[in-house]
Amino acid sequence: MQNRRDIEALTDLVRQMAERLTAAHERMVQTVTSLIQEDRSSLAALTEAQQRTDASLSTLTVKVAEIADGLNELRAQTATLTDGLNELRTQVAALTDAQQQTNNRMTEMNGRLTSLSGQVANLTGGRYEREVARLAPRYARRQLNLVNATITHTSWEPGSVVSAAVNSDDITDAEAEDLNRADLVITGGDTAGDTIHAIAEISVTVEPTDVIRSARRAVILRKATGQVVHAIAIGNDATPDAIALAESHNATILTVPAPAERD
Repeated sequence: MQNRRDIEALTDLVRQMAERLTAAHERMVQTVTSLIQEDRSSLAALTEAQQRTDASLSTLTVKVAEIADGLNELRAQTATLTDGLNELRTQVAALTDAQQQTNNRMTEMNGRLTSLSGQVANLTGGRYEREVARLAPRYARRQLNLVNATITHTSWEPGSVVSAAVNSDDITDAEAEDLNRADLVITGGDTAGDTIHAIAEISVTVEPTDVIRSARRAVILRKATGQVVHAIAIGNDATPDAIALAESHNATILTVPAPAERD
C-alpha cells in the first residue's frame, strides 16, 4: 500500500512538473512569437524608412544634377557676358579715342575760326577806325559845338603839354602812357575861343569798357592841360549798358555809321 501511495505521489509530481513545463513552454513560445512579430514590424519600418531615404536620395541626386546643369549654363552665360563686356570696352575705348580726336580737330578748327574771326574783326575795326578818323572832326563840330576841330596825334612828343605835365608832376608817366593808348584825340575851340579837347575810344559797338577808358583818360588830359576835355566813345552803335554808363561817367557816345551802312 505504501508503494502505491508513493507511486501516485510521484505520478502527481510528474504531472505537475509536466504542466509547469508546458505552461513555461507556452509562455516561451508566446514571448518568442511576440519578439518575432516586433522584429518583423521593426524590419518593415526600417525597410519603409530605407525606401523613403532611397527616394529622397534619388530626388536629391536629380536636383543636384539640375543645379550642376544650371551652374554650367550660368558659367557659359557669364563667359558670354564677359566676352561681350570686353568687346564693349574695346568699342568704348575706340569711340573715346575717336571722340578725343574729334574734339582735338574741333578745338583746332575753333582756334582757326577764332583767329579768322579776330583777323576779320581787326580788318573791320581797322577800316572802321580809319573811317571814324576821317569823319570824327565833322561829328565833333556838330555834336560838341567845336570850331575848327582837328585830330591831335595821341603820341605826345617832347615839348607837348602832356610832356610838360609829366615834367611838372601834374600827371605820372603811367598816366601819360595811358593817354598815348587813346584811340583818338580831337582838339578845337568853342565860340569863346577856349581850347576844347575830346578824347575818344573807338569800337564798332561801344561797350562799357570803352566808356570807362575814355572817362578815365579825359580826367588825365584835363589834369595835364587844365582845359576842358570831353570823354567820348565813338561807334556804329552802343550796348544799353554802355549808354547807361556814359550818363553816370559824364561821357558822350557819338554814333558814326560803319562804311557799309553809309549812303
